[in-house]
Amino acid sequence: MSSGDLDEGQPLDGARPMVYLHIGTMKSGADHFTVVTVPAATSEPAELWRRFGAAVDIDTELFSASSGGRGNPSLGFAEAEMLRRLNVEIGRQLEQDAYRRLVTGFLSRQVLRGRQDETSAPPTLPPAALEWARQHGARLVSELGELGVGVRGDLSDLVAPPFAGDPRDDAESAASDAAVAAVAVKAAAALLVALAESHDSPERAG
Repeated sequence: MSSGDLDEGQPLDGARPMVYLHIGTMKSGADHFTVVTVPAATSEPAELWRRFGAAVDIDTELFSASSGGRGNPSLGFAEAEMLRRLNVEIGRQLEQDAYRRLVTGFLSRQVLRGRQDETSAPPTLPPAALEWARQHGARLVSELGELGVGVRGDLSDLVAPPFAGDPRDDAESAASDAAVAAVAVKAAAALLVALAESHDSPERAG
């Protein structure tokens, strides 16, 4: 998709029809809808939980957002690319339960997401796509404001922040072969350690 297509407000990965369907539904009874916006990434982790609690009228102080649950940190560029390549290689060799346990549960959540201090830069939209997203977000803010739906948070959260980096720092450089290889080595090391500690390790099996 070219930047010209984006400037004309064309759909990006099917997002626009889905969002506009929701807005069309709201028009039939705006007073029955409450929009809960996702706060900026720089906000404290519990902010979204507080907004949701306000929307459904529950005391969020009675429930700790951090107790008994797990976080959902994002994968960095290199981690996501390594996982994508792994999925291509695995294909359909793993049954669904095995894939969920080994790849999703262990590799993705514990290994790739569990080392946040070493995770690569998170994926971001390239400048051309970001400009489309900002224009689209501004339209959503305007339409939701006109509808008069309830809002928990700030409608400005729907507008992506402007691009602050170097346009040359795109996905290709962030997910270079060297970066992906470094992540793959760490993943392989973690898998070997886990194998050695399991009852199925070669030493115990022998």
